Amino acid sequence: MPLYEGFNRLTELTYRFRRLDGKWSEAIESYEAAIATGAVPAAQQLAVATNLGLSLHGLGRLDEALAMFDRVPKAYPANADAHHNRGVALHKA
Repeated sequence: MPLYEGFNRLTELTYRFRRLDGKWSEAIESYEAAIATGAVPAAQQLAVATNLGLSLHGLGRLDEALAMFDRVPKAYPANADAHHNRGVALHKA
């Protein structure tokens, strides 16, 4: 399995585990650490940023989630999920 596929799978599983277990804070720490190290492969940056935004949203930190969702569509303007997530955060903010 190529590194980026393994990283993507790990990111997805981490998000799902944290969401199901209610450990949003741990998920946020994991995503922020991954971003801070600069170790996120370019192909996975969208997934990490999106999952960070979703985790912030899940914890009720709507302003921070919205800030993350503002960054994602700028970097990936053709990604419909990025625009959707931003819209949901705006609706709930």
